[in-house]
Amino acid sequence: VTGTRTLEVALTLGDNESKLRLSTMLGSGLRAVGLLSSKGGGKGGLDHSLTYELEYDTQLTEGRTLSAKVSPRDGTGEVEYEDSATIDATIAATFPLGGAPKVTAKRAFSF
Repeated sequence: VTGTRTLEVALTLGDNESKLRLSTMLGSGLRAVGLLSSKGGGKGGLDHSLTYELEYDTQLTEGRTLSAKVSPRDGTGEVEYEDSATIDATIAATFPLGGAPKVTAKRAFSF
């Protein structure tokens, strides 16, 4: 089996919190990500959570990208299209699942 896999571990001693993030490239710009976290352990007990999502990134053409993140467990996600090739600015359109779309334009000026 070939592909890119990453493992990230984070520990916060003061908060007694630990996180483990695993991701693997499935191919053609598709990545699966899982995050396991736990917090506490004192008198309040230990809190665990497990989340997972699918991420997709691709370059459509020079200066145009499409990305998406979907969390199947809770039905949330976001699709983003970014274009810096059409005009002399960067246009980003974000479409959250179940939410209102947002379009932003950014342009740098030199004086």
